[in-house]
Amino acid sequence: MKSASDTSKNIGTKLKKVALVLGLHAFSLILLFVLLDILIGVFVFYVYVFPAENGVAQESGDIIKFNSKIYQDVLQQLQSREQIVKGISTEE
Repeated sequence: MKSASDTSKNIGTKLKKVALVLGLHAFSLILLFVLLDILIGVFVFYVYVFPAENGVAQESGDIIKFNSKIYQDVLQQLQSREQIVKGISTEE
């Protein structure tokens, strides 16, 4: 049966080997990551930007309409709150 120290030494040697391989092939890994980044960028471009430039738009279910009555109600509430705050600040 292996002891805990043997297991930790085994893991340590494996990590050293991985670090050595990554260090020896750093340039190749950087090129691989740059290529991967370019491929992801091209994919995102063709999925999101290209259809938008060609006028292909996704249809939304509901059309948003401006409701002036609701706007006036909100505006009135904001003005009444502002008057309350001004009244509190003048009492002090």
